[in-house]
Amino acid sequence: MMSLIRVRSLLVAGLVAGCLTLSGNANATDCHTPKYIVKTVTVYVDVEQSYTAHVTRYDHCGTPYQVRVTRHKTVSVPVVKQVRVYL
Repeated sequence: MMSLIRVRSLLVAGLVAGCLTLSGNANATDCHTPKYIVKTVTVYVDVEQSYTAHVTRYDHCGTPYQVRVTRHKTVSVPVVKQVRVYL
């Protein structure tokens, strides 16, 4: 029984030989010419950010007291991405 690696290598060798036979006078550079370019773009992503705030609350007698609470706000953050632009 042949090992899996040997079967794969024989399969790849057969595919390469078939491609070379069908391609005729093709260069190696003709096979791998990129059909796109990579551009860097800036995208803004909304992120929820937490912060603490001091709030005045009142007890049942009406006496004020300070409480620290956690609140959330949405902030737009710039993110640099690379995208493919097809030619």
